[in-house]
Amino acid sequence: MDVKTASAELGVIIGRFQVHELHEGHRQLIDAVRTKHKKTLILLGSTPGVLVTRGNPLDYFTRMIMLREAYPDVMVLPIHDMNSDDLWSKAVDKRVGEVLNVGTAILYGSRDAFIPHYKGRFATIELEDTKNVSGTELRKSVSDEVRANAEFRRGIIYAAHNRHLATFPTVDIAIINYDAHIATQIVLGRKGNDPNNPTKLWRFPGGFVDPSQDKNLELAAAREAQEEIGCGICSPRYIGSMLIDDWRYRKEADKIMTSIFIAQYIHGPIVGKDDLDEAKFFDLKNFDINIVLPQHRPIMEMVLSHLEKE
Repeated sequence: MDVKTASAELGVIIGRFQVHELHEGHRQLIDAVRTKHKKTLILLGSTPGVLVTRGNPLDYFTRMIMLREAYPDVMVLPIHDMNSDDLWSKAVDKRVGEVLNVGTAILYGSRDAFIPHYKGRFATIELEDTKNVSGTELRKSVSDEVRANAEFRRGIIYAAHNRHLATFPTVDIAIINYDAHIATQIVLGRKGNDPNNPTKLWRFPGGFVDPSQDKNLELAAAREAQEEIGCGICSPRYIGSMLIDDWRYRKEADKIMTSIFIAQYIHGPIVGKDDLDEAKFFDLKNFDINIVLPQHRPIMEMVLSHLEKE
């Protein structure tokens, strides 16, 4: 870590430090700045309104404690992310000014950090991290490790409670066969041996939205229809959404919300695949809704109502 010689009362490090413990690259950075200045300030980047995420799993308070334990003489303050470099730079200058009554300050960061975005009044120095330690890789390695102690379990419970309630997005698709523009049949599926469905009731093809594949809900619906049924369909049309009474989440604050689509059957065999062992057409005339899983009956009611209006 090569730090240019600078005469300033305060050395300021701006970073996120989203790791379970400070690695050698962090310590070299902090130690180098401490040797050059009478006072050292660390501004911890935080996104307001965002709690636990994979990229930022630790809140400000947790990271502040980690830094102060390692460096009791270093000041640690939060700095919030903003949607404007100008506003963020002014916020940084204000934070530094709260610590620095008189004198000058130098801001330190890596090539890929804040320096290209900073437009404030203090000088900056770019630091070259010779250790090249990736916080992302460290978080990944920690995420794969389970420890058999109470503190590990306490941390998991803390993280689970200090996040926003989650609504998990899913899609359900009503694949309709039309005869002279009249809806005549609908595709439903089921698992052959499902202990949670002993009466072998039927459900809509569908599943969770996958943000790594699905750019929108329409693509998610088309993907799930292809994965679970395999037939050719026209572009799915959104007709509504609702919370699902999924038995796995009945005692949870988190819930599943599904988006419901109607798609026209075009061609190909109706075959249960992926999560479905069986799939087939059902006549819509005098359809018995009792053959449908209870949690999917509100979906069927919405679909039938929509088809009737069509």
